[in-house]
Amino acid sequence: MVLLLWTIPSFFITESPMNGVDALALHYLAQNTVAEIADLFGEGCTGGYLYVLPTNKADLHIPIGILDQTMLAKYRMFSREKAARLNEHPRHWFSSESREPTRDRFGGAARGTAGDNSDIIISFSGMPEHIDEAMSLAYLVGMNYCTFEKAFMRIGQSPIGVIGVFPAIHDIVMTCVSGGRLMR
Repeated sequence: MVLLLWTIPSFFITESPMNGVDALALHYLAQNTVAEIADLFGEGCTGGYLYVLPTNKADLHIPIGILDQTMLAKYRMFSREKAARLNEHPRHWFSSESREPTRDRFGGAARGTAGDNSDIIISFSGMPEHIDEAMSLAYLVGMNYCTFEKAFMRIGQSPIGVIGVFPAIHDIVMTCVSGGRLMR
């Protein structure tokens, strides 16, 4: 088993938002919160795959945290599938609303709104699915793609227990944002 600590590939680093998503800020936010979230809820997980789908533009995919290299392809596949499935259900806020565990379709993606009023979907795979989904929603709030009020109203629509973990994960993410660790 080989563990890898991933950093953002140089082609993601831009001075302006990429496809409506500030890729560097989002990567920094995820990289600086995933360990704390994993310590609190991850059940031995230490990273995963972050996938962003601005629904009218190109996608963005970034490995986050410390990963077992043998799991990288699986996490990437799951994070992409969650985002794509949520994109196919425009009335859903979470991929868990169309989950089918017997077909390897899990929760873990959440929908927000970008500055141009287009949908943006953030998906994470690498932790238990309710943690993945709460992380995705908290990243949307931290990046200003969803207000806390809307997020809190929507979490009741997630059928996998996001409401039980979202407040703590949101606090970790917002501490990173407000504590100056996230420079935007």
